[in-house]
Amino acid sequence: MNEIYKNIYKLSSGTAVAQAIPLLAYPFLTRIFSPEDFGTFATTILCSSLLGIFASGCYEHAILITKSKIDAANVIVLTLLRSCLILLVSFPVIWLLNNELSIWFNDPELATSLYYAPLIALGGIIYACHSEWLIKYKEYSFLARNRIFQGVFLVASKIVIGLAFVSSQALVIGELVGRFLSSIMSIMTIAKIDHKIFLKISRPRISKLKKRFSQFPRVMVFDQFVNILGGSLHVLFIGTAFGPKELGYVALLFSALYLPITIVSSSIKDVFRQQASIEYSEYGSCRRLYLSLFKVIACFGLLVFTLGFFLSPELFPLVFGEDWRIVGEYAQIMMAMYYLNFVSMSLGGTLIFAEKIKVSLYWQILSIGLSTVALYIGCYVVGDIVSCLVYLAIARSVSYLIYIFLSYYYSLDHSRL
Repeated sequence: MNEIYKNIYKLSSGTAVAQAIPLLAYPFLTRIFSPEDFGTFATTILCSSLLGIFASGCYEHAILITKSKIDAANVIVLTLLRSCLILLVSFPVIWLLNNELSIWFNDPELATSLYYAPLIALGGIIYACHSEWLIKYKEYSFLARNRIFQGVFLVASKIVIGLAFVSSQALVIGELVGRFLSSIMSIMTIAKIDHKIFLKISRPRISKLKKRFSQFPRVMVFDQFVNILGGSLHVLFIGTAFGPKELGYVALLFSALYLPITIVSSSIKDVFRQQASIEYSEYGSCRRLYLSLFKVIACFGLLVFTLGFFLSPELFPLVFGEDWRIVGEYAQIMMAMYYLNFVSMSLGGTLIFAEKIKVSLYWQILSIGLSTVALYIGCYVVGDIVSCLVYLAIARSVSYLIYIFLSYYYSLDHSRL
């Protein structure tokens, strides 16, 4: 048990530092790059993420459940071969569609930056394979270290390239260089630990594993697609309706608030899930633990987010520069939504150990539906960015309140009553 807690500490501490690095770098990045650059970057990253899902077929997730190290190595090769083939095919598709997509997203720079998306996606796939391998074989020290290095690579490359080259593509190129360096580090790490096992790759074994794990591209790709799309709806709607500048403001807002919330809420969630799952399994209920933590988290969050509401108009220009003052005003609009996000995600996990996976999926679909309606009305019916953010904040606040209710309701196993 002590070894488990030790491994959790290694991994969570490395993850927290890795997530904090880009947050600390934002005051530098916002003084180097314009809001339009951030808008183009957000759209390019969304496209690369979606490309990466379809290219890999989510086969990298099968690494964790392989029965032998030889099988795991063959799955990595299968994932990379499939990814390279599909991403290579994507270049002529981008060539055919990039002008139409740049017009649709109301961003001329996108016509160029989209060519970087497949390479950025490949870097992400290589890093994902490396992470799954290290998790499977409990190389948590390497994984924690590499997550920190990846954060440093991504931030440093953007700053250096942004200062060295005056280009609207510098932020995207910086991401590509950072992914490239992370990929080299990933390959070197696995080669150092297990390079001999990759000499046992064979075409028959790859074919066998491809058939065995065929459910991953058939089922998991859709799940991952919905997950990414749900978190990036603002990119699709705000970019197309208002252009890259407003999208850049909103992208910074979402990143600047979401990252620190995620760091704190995920830590609380991990502790809650561990204890709550035990109580739920033994007694059929973790409601008392849920309520006791809910009171503390709700009161703590109310204090923090109330301060954030009053301070954000002056805090954002102070931290990120005067050009980003309007983001502080946007933050006030979204503050209640982020408060409810913090509370609901801190106590998340109840639906998982209560085995209510379908309920969780239905909630996710409902949340995406509400957000889509809100963004459509704000962007295309009203046509005002402030109204758009207000409607989005209301829609997501409703979905988070529903999630809090569901978590509370299923904290008790009703089948045992």
